Amino acid sequence: MLLLFYRLPLWFVILGTAVVIVISGKIKAHLYRKSINKINFVAYIGLFLSLALIFIATIIRNPSNIYEIQLIPLQSLIHAQTQPEMYRTMLMNIVLFVPMGITVTFINFRRFSVKKHFLVTVLSSLILSISIELYQYANGIGLFQTDDVICNVLGVLIGFSTYPLSNYFLKSFLKSKYFD
Repeated sequence: MLLLFYRLPLWFVILGTAVVIVISGKIKAHLYRKSINKINFVAYIGLFLSLALIFIATIIRNPSNIYEIQLIPLQSLIHAQTQPEMYRTMLMNIVLFVPMGITVTFINFRRFSVKKHFLVTVLSSLILSISIELYQYANGIGLFQTDDVICNVLGVLIGFSTYPLSNYFLKSFLKSKYFD
């Protein structure tokens, strides 16, 4: 199934990701009006599903006996000049982590400010991504690339952009409901 997703046109993947971000912002604003318990329930199920997708896409594969580490950041951009398929690989690494960023924004951290919520999200995605890369390297499943880590964290940040978006939808709903 992931192979079918990988073969989609890039414009479709980018447009689909943008649509998912907008829709998830609206869903969060809608659920917030209903109940915080519903938000947390949906958030934890969504987080579990997004982590399952990440593990299926990155960990569950046949070993390829590749034991290589590429620590130079943005090396993939240099390789993409001669191998355009690298752009697709980087985009897919970003898109794969967008659902995690979206679902983390749904989790209600009452004791956290937006800055702390952002920091927890970035650190957790960084730790997860580095762990996956180390596992792939140790088991000969793939390369350890800093570019993959950068793309994965960027995907989580794009998903996290639903946080202010859902707040915007919520404020516009409250404004229209109480001030019109």
